[in-house]
Amino acid sequence: MGELTEAEKKTALHDVESMKYLSYILYPLCFGGAVYSLLYTPHKRYVMYRYKIISYEYFYFCLLITVYTLIVGTLGPSKVL
Repeated sequence: MGELTEAEKKTALHDVESMKYLSYILYPLCFGGAVYSLLYTPHKRYVMYRYKIISYEYFYFCLLITVYTLIVGTLGPSKVL
C-alpha cells in the first residue's frame, strides 16, 4: 500500500508492455471467432449467438493471460522482454 520498489516498477512496466503485445493476438482471435461462428454455426436466435461470442472472448482472454503468467513465472520478467 506504500511506495513501489524499483523492481515492482520495472515489473509493472513489463506487464503493461506485454499486455499491449498480447492484445495484438487477442483482438484478431475474438474477431475471427465471431466471424467463424456467424458464418459456419447455425443459431436459432441472435441472443444465443451473442452468448457464444462472449464465451469465445472470455476463453481467448483467459488463455492468453494464463500463457503470459506461465512464461513470466518460468523465465522471470527480466528475460521476457
